[in-house]
Parts: sequence; C-alpha cells; structure tokens
Amino acid sequence: FLCIKGVLQSTMSGSCALCRSAIPRDFLTRPEMVTSSSQSSEEGDEEEEVWSWFYEGRSGGWWEYDSRTSAEIEQAYQDNEGSEIELLIAGFIYVIDLNSMVQSRKCAPNIQRRIKRDRNIPDKKGVAGIVKRKPRTRKTRADVSPPVSPPGTSV
Repeated sequence: FLCIKGVLQSTMSGSCALCRSAIPRDFLTRPEMVTSSSQSSEEGDEEEEVWSWFYEGRSGGWWEYDSRTSAEIEQAYQDNEGSEIELLIAGFIYVIDLNSMVQSRKCAPNIQRRIKRDRNIPDKKGVAGIVKRKPRTRKTRADVSPPVSPPGTSV
C-alpha cells in the first residue's frame, strides 16, 4: 500500500514512502519486471547455500525478515562490515548487531530482540509480521456426520 501511495505522490517527492527508493515518472506506464535473484545458475551444477535471517517474536517463535531486509543483513554479514548496521524496517530505523545477534530500534536501544541466521525453518511464525497460514483441509461428506433427528420422527 505505501509503495503505490508513493507512486501516486511521486510528483511531490519522487521517492517511495516506504523504502525511499526513487520512483521513475513513467513507472506506471512502463513498469520493469522484477526477477528473482534466487534463481539457480544456468549450469545447475553448483547450488549456492541459501541463508535467511530471523528475529524472535515477543511471545517466542521466530519470524523471518522480508527478502530485501534479509538480503541486506546477509550482505553485511558476508562483507563483515563490523558489528552494527542500521536498516529502515517498517518505518523505523533498526540497529542490527551482528556480533551480539540482536536487533533494536534506534530510538529504543534498551529493547532488544534476538536474531539468527539459519536455513529456511519450517516452524517459523511468518514473514515480516505476516502470519504464515496453515493449509486448509477440505471436508468431505465422510467427514460430516449425518443429521440426527429426535426420537419418533423421521428425516
């Protein structure tokens, strides 16, 4: 929502309201196709290890960072940029401490959450605060019990 709102308001600011990226004036009339950077190489012989970044929820469990944030944290981790990086996440500046493996809002450094680098874990709660849905199971006629009629009546 905020990014499209940024497009509509780009005549004033020229940047996205959420991520602050520049928005070309012809964005709506000539959009660029975004390709996934996680596509396998053409050779297919070497498979690159894929790591994801997670933060601990308030009531436990792990939440995955969105793909852009995870990629930025991974790049800083690979580049060994030092102990801390600052990222804009959901409108707040967060300080990610890669030595202590914690995150905190820059405006509230005493409130910290643990972070971790891991493979894609199946029991994650969701991605970037969006709850992971459990697959729905369809009921069949066998799952539904027939109606029960009161004694002395027929259906």
